Amino acid sequence: MENDKNEEFVYSESEEQSRCSVKKKRSVRGLIYALYSISVVCAYLLLGFLLPDGNGWAHFWFLFITIPVAGSIGEAVAKKRVSKFNYSCFVTVIYCVIGIFAGIWHPTWVVFITIPAFHYIAKFIDGED
Repeated sequence: MENDKNEEFVYSESEEQSRCSVKKKRSVRGLIYALYSISVVCAYLLLGFLLPDGNGWAHFWFLFITIPVAGSIGEAVAKKRVSKFNYSCFVTVIYCVIGIFAGIWHPTWVVFITIPAFHYIAKFIDGED
């Protein structure tokens, strides 16, 4: 058992470059995700302070729901898997935007029915069971 802990892994040069490349891509995705999150907070604060009668605070809170959507877009593209896209949050953003700005809450709830269909189709596209 002790021998297993003391073994050193020897990676070939191409494996080491591949691991470094994955780490760089992951750190770039994390940086983009962080910058987007900070941008959303700044946009929400600006809209909240600058729009009259508190309309910014009341109408743009849904921007925070776009943060996981943006992160999942990057992950889905990086991993080349449609199923990694956070479709549930995306549908929630659509529902909120249409409801808040057009006032059409009632028929818009139907978009939530598309969530299971998306997951079924995404698994089919990704080649999962």
